[in-house]
Amino acid sequence: MAHAAAVVAGDAELVAVASRDLNARGLWLPAVRPSARLTAREREIAGLAAAGLSSRAIADRLTLSVRTVDSHLSRVFAKLGVTSRAQLRDLRD
Repeated sequence: MAHAAAVVAGDAELVAVASRDLNARGLWLPAVRPSARLTAREREIAGLAAAGLSSRAIADRLTLSVRTVDSHLSRVFAKLGVTSRAQLRDLRD
């Protein structure tokens, strides 16, 4: 999961190494293309969501609307190739 954490952190060099390593093992890393890099705000919201905060709690903490938080999470999920907060949390582990 450290490989996926590199994607979340936006570490392009580590992502490239991880991708080659996984490909050599017949595995893949979702969303390793350059466009998959998360913005600072996406990383912040993804981290809070992965820590178990609800969209409402994230919105309150960051002074955003719930809809804005959910929009950011939707982009994060698409970029990382995940479909749930549980999968997002697993990327951090």
